[in-house]
Amino acid sequence: MGSFTSTWEDRQGLGLTSHPKDDISDSAALPQYCTEVSAWMFCSSQHRCVSSCDPRDSWSEPLYKLTRSSRPVEPGSLHTAMEGSPLEGHSLGLMPWFVAATQILGLAAVIMTGVWMGHYQGGFAWDGSSLEFNVHPLCMVIGMVFLYGDAILVYRVFQNESKTTVKILHAVIHLIALVAAIVGLAAVFDFHSAKNIPNMYSLHSWCGLITIILFCIQWVMGLTFFLFPGTAYSLRALYRPLHEYLGLGLFILAIGTCLLGITEKLLFSIKDTYPKFVPEGILANALGVVLVGFGLTVGYIVTRSEWKRVASPEEEALSMHFKTLTEGDSPGSPEGS
Repeated sequence: MGSFTSTWEDRQGLGLTSHPKDDISDSAALPQYCTEVSAWMFCSSQHRCVSSCDPRDSWSEPLYKLTRSSRPVEPGSLHTAMEGSPLEGHSLGLMPWFVAATQILGLAAVIMTGVWMGHYQGGFAWDGSSLEFNVHPLCMVIGMVFLYGDAILVYRVFQNESKTTVKILHAVIHLIALVAAIVGLAAVFDFHSAKNIPNMYSLHSWCGLITIILFCIQWVMGLTFFLFPGTAYSLRALYRPLHEYLGLGLFILAIGTCLLGITEKLLFSIKDTYPKFVPEGILANALGVVLVGFGLTVGYIVTRSEWKRVASPEEEALSMHFKTLTEGDSPGSPEGS
């Protein structure tokens, strides 16, 4: 087993056309440089990256040190090496089927809510009558359940898209869900005001308002930490587990609140006939079961570790450089780890 120290000449032979210190001062050259570095990192990992480095690269020692265990990397072979990246070996297994199941269940929940409010409860309006109230459950199921679940799933479904694109899609779907929820809230408050019904007295209303408030905070915090530039890498890393936990927790809370609302609406509307298994009661109960199924399926998908999005070598390199630029540490230094 032979070993050698990576030098600037070695990198030129591998097709890395510029020295990092020549490129890093030019922000326009950063994307290409990161792509080159990621390719080098991948090739190095294929040859068991371990020790020594070019003295000119003291700020990025781990990136340019390797011990060769078998054959040398031939010049111009970077693209060939990248084609065998871990992303291609990432098996999704049955995940597409589970994702399809979420869409069937989610659309079924929206349709069932529309049929319940439109057929059994008389339809929709915005006039202060009970028809305006019917807007509330439909908007909440669309926004806080169906769209919310889809926003969570984008990191599993779009695994080959750039991370920035997926982040933007995640935020936009959440924003649409929030708009739908606000319309639903306005409908129920306007209906209560028109009928002189007290607001915020039931457990359903308490849980619903808590969910909406926390959802807004979660959305703003996510936008600040993960989409706006300038947030330190360490802060992103610290907040990310909390963001993921709260996101899934609020999704569960939203479905639980819907179940409370279904029961409350049935007791108000068909209290006397509900025990007789009337069609409206059966439909509403089935809606609750479908909502639970949707929530469980989404939760199962996002908690399977083997279905998590795998970062590409380019994203790994960009992440390391973002850490360096925001914290001033070498990506491999103890202070920056």
